[in-house]
Amino acid sequence: MAGPAVPTHLEKPVWRTGARLSDWAIAVIVFLGGFVLFEPAPYELVLAAVLPLWVFAGLRLNRFTAPLITLCALFVVGGIVAMTQVTSMAGVLLFVAVSAFLAISAIWFASIIADAPERRLPLILNAYVASAVVIALFGIAAYFEIFPGAATFKLAGRATSTFQDPNVFGPYLALPLCLMAHRILTRPLHKSAMTFVLFAILALGVLLSFSRAAWGLSVLALIVTAIIAFMTRRDDKSRARVAIYVVLLSVVSVVILALVISSPLVADLFGERARLVQYYDGGRLGRFDRILLGFATIPEHPLGLGAFEFSRELFGEDEHNTWLKGFTTYGWIGGGAYVVLALWTLIASFPLLFRDRPWQPYVHATYAAFIGHLMVHMVIDVDHWRHMFLIYGILWGAIAVEKTERWRRSQPAIPRARPHARPVAAAV
Repeated sequence: MAGPAVPTHLEKPVWRTGARLSDWAIAVIVFLGGFVLFEPAPYELVLAAVLPLWVFAGLRLNRFTAPLITLCALFVVGGIVAMTQVTSMAGVLLFVAVSAFLAISAIWFASIIADAPERRLPLILNAYVASAVVIALFGIAAYFEIFPGAATFKLAGRATSTFQDPNVFGPYLALPLCLMAHRILTRPLHKSAMTFVLFAILALGVLLSFSRAAWGLSVLALIVTAIIAFMTRRDDKSRARVAIYVVLLSVVSVVILALVISSPLVADLFGERARLVQYYDGGRLGRFDRILLGFATIPEHPLGLGAFEFSRELFGEDEHNTWLKGFTTYGWIGGGAYVVLALWTLIASFPLLFRDRPWQPYVHATYAAFIGHLMVHMVIDVDHWRHMFLIYGILWGAIAVEKTERWRRSQPAIPRARPHARPVAAAV
């Protein structure tokens, strides 16, 4: 026997309240991604509290996120297997646990985006922009020591803001920077005044991180953003406007750079950090030498070395190369899975750039930032960057939406029987 029907007037308010609470939870989690002064960070703590509730409420895994789920699982399994090779377990369990948690976060983001892309993609990216602007302002204020204790949020004269490392602070700003650039390039100029301000704040934050990785990532990602914006415009007039705005945005960036480095406080450090090869990059067992020697160890260690062993037992420094670290820390299983994940994501999300969807600008900016991050994989470890896994989640959520829609269109229509239709034989 069917249970009592829920009154129609009660269904909608309850659903709306639940949706509003879930959206607030998502926004808070994304916002907290910019505050990583210690581990586990507030981001992990809140997400760990929210995830069981979401699963209990019926979190749906989209079938088309299966590659992401499988490859993330293999990545983590590789890290667990590699634990058998370590000489000391100090910090290893926490390291692998964080890797697993971040992999789960990518799957979660992909699932909730696939479930409601039109609402959640803007929500997630706008919360990310808000977080990035806040920590960029904080980092700028810390760099110029505008408040007491500001030196705590600097490292070797470089702004770290709410991160432990300027090489994470700077790259964190790249995706919001691309989104602001995309809005400037694709909207009328008179509607972009505030966007220009936000772009300038984020660009200054990247600059004051004095991270060569962040500088290179941001420049490459902005170039890709401009190319995507130009390619996806539908008429010559729109393309010409994009080209003009690219020039304008470049001029603004150069002016910001000139004004900032005119300060003696910035000029010396900028000159030092602008050199392509630093003293710790070249030479015997420098960064580049370690990377080459590290790749040579991969065939000898199919199970990997395990977390921290590369620095503890072999070279005294971390890998500073995500592709290398994938194999040394997560073994052939995890390293291979990560390479496949990166390439699969790059290829599968490319067609989305040309789909006319309400959330297309968010996909454009995320894809551009993703390409920039893949380049940075060559010189830095990103396997514990929260926003890296958020990027994977965004792109796979968008991939799942498109594949789901295509699958639905391919299904044959099932004719509905008329409720009171007479049998054909009886009609005859």
